[in-house]
Amino acid sequence: MTKSYSMDLRERVAGEAESGLSVRAIAEKYKVGKSFVARIVRARKEKQDIRPKKVGGWKRYILEPYKDIIKSKLDEAPSITLFELQRWLQEAHQIKTPISTLSRFINDYLKYRLKKNTFCFGASKRKNQSLASSMVREPDSA
Repeated sequence: MTKSYSMDLRERVAGEAESGLSVRAIAEKYKVGKSFVARIVRARKEKQDIRPKKVGGWKRYILEPYKDIIKSKLDEAPSITLFELQRWLQEAHQIKTPISTLSRFINDYLKYRLKKNTFCFGASKRKNQSLASSMVREPDSA
């Protein structure tokens, strides 16, 4: 991962910009990108902080506030599929979330493992095969 430029460099770049030097000249002088210099100049003009933003860290799960209701549903119905759980959250609690988000939350945060959804995987393959076979046209007899 890249490191942020130091506050010392940021202050020097801002000072050079205030003295009237162009963005390109400052970038060449300090061997930094023009976009970095432009960002520092803009932040200084708008009276914003020029300190580097926080890098990295851990992103909280969007479903974390609902962990208790999800956990209670999983305890109540341990054989529930992701598709069924998604539908239940939508209907009972008006929580709309993709199955991938739900799966990651359950696997990583709650440490549960749910069975795969046969509705999406196995059944659709059989359905597609039957549809394909029914679409075969018989040759016209003349």
